Amino acid sequence: MASHDGSGPHAAKFYVPRLLSTSGEPSSSHVLSECAIRQLAPQVPRRYALSDWRLLYSTHVHGISINTLYLRASGCGGCLLALRSSDGATFGGFISECQPPSAPGPDGRHFYGNGESFLWRVEPLTDLPPLPRPSMGEPPTCLLETFGWTGANTYFALSHREHLALGSGGHFGLWIDADLRHGSSGASDTYGDPSPWTRHSAARALNGAASQLHA
Repeated sequence: MASHDGSGPHAAKFYVPRLLSTSGEPSSSHVLSECAIRQLAPQVPRRYALSDWRLLYSTHVHGISINTLYLRASGCGGCLLALRSSDGATFGGFISECQPPSAPGPDGRHFYGNGESFLWRVEPLTDLPPLPRPSMGEPPTCLLETFGWTGANTYFALSHREHLALGSGGHFGLWIDADLRHGSSGASDTYGDPSPWTRHSAARALNGAASQLHA
């Protein structure tokens, strides 16, 4: 089931994390807008509620290599995956950890993660009327949709040397190839039906942030 989390008065109760570079300096994102950050912050596990988000990997900084992504994210705990497609769509997922590829299990695959994981996407909002009271601030410029664990299976994430996948059963919920340039999404038993995002090509950036890297 999709949940909608606007940036109305209730959003102010949540700490808005700063984006930090790999060295810990304040930074910005080629993918995540401030509106998206404000709406994603309440969705990550509560233990990260007061943490900033440090960049682990970006195609702009580290080049195009899924192996580099695995290397930089391994052992860092919860990771927020953010993608922007060539047509401007912004989407991704949160996984409780990002593991490097490992030996497959009895079913020929090695899934990992837990029920904290979810998929998300952001839709832009335009031409909204002003909010009823000036004290409520400006109307939101985007709308976040999240797609959490359905309980149907435990196929949260799969790391392979040729791809990264989130969710399975029917289709992968989100699938990205080794070059981080092509991917697809679809209805999975793990995360339900995110009104499939169709196919995205030439991803502009892939960012991973692990808030637990902050003191």
